[in-house]
Amino acid sequence: MKKGVILLFFLCLFSCDTKDAPETPEEPVCTCEELQRELPWDYPVKPGTDEWRAFKTSQEMVDVCQIPDEVLTSLSTEDLTDICLNYPLWMDVFRFNYKDDGLNKFFSDFNGIRELYERKEAAGELLKRYDKQLCWLDWNKGEFSTTYSVAFLERLFTRLHLQSEEDKEILKKILQSLVAGYEIQRNIYDEDYAYHFYMIEFQDNFYSRAHIIHKMGKLTPELHYLVCCPSRANAEMVKLLDELSYQLIK
Repeated sequence: MKKGVILLFFLCLFSCDTKDAPETPEEPVCTCEELQRELPWDYPVKPGTDEWRAFKTSQEMVDVCQIPDEVLTSLSTEDLTDICLNYPLWMDVFRFNYKDDGLNKFFSDFNGIRELYERKEAAGELLKRYDKQLCWLDWNKGEFSTTYSVAFLERLFTRLHLQSEEDKEILKKILQSLVAGYEIQRNIYDEDYAYHFYMIEFQDNFYSRAHIIHKMGKLTPELHYLVCCPSRANAEMVKLLDELSYQLIK
């Protein structure tokens, strides 16, 4: 089986030696893992290569990204999570007017993400990646690729099948992390809070929190609009969402 050392999709993992990190006044340097790790499978063709540029249709790109069945079922959930998050076409989820449409395409196109969501450990693995992203987001203050990586994971949280009693704890942990992400974004953009409702940094967080609270069975009627149309959020909705979020993470 072909092995490849792939650059993890999020690029949040940097040296743990603080003396080599860039200076960040009044901000601790995050303690993260190594930049690269070996995975048992890698995408055979990637964007930026001559072979990728030779594709004539988007369907050809989708087809070459599929994980062979014999590999798919043998992957650990940890490895499968990283492979899914390195999906070469992951940015396609942001090309739609409605967030659900982008996710629907992702799940329709890619066998890896469908397999991941059949596994019980998926929620925990995605949460680990999200928390690492928040570490990097807090450090680099809204850098473009990190912002979209965070938003991507926030959208993925909305598709988790977590409805049973035993899922309550992981739902609470996800909500706690989403609130932490929201606070980091507020600290970055607090000079213009009125503009927040139109920014992807906040819309996806509102959307994800509303979905998670809905899965917890606690979403109030006033907030149901955020489940489908977070771009229509207003100050009153956000205030209600914040109050409910902070109440539920206690």
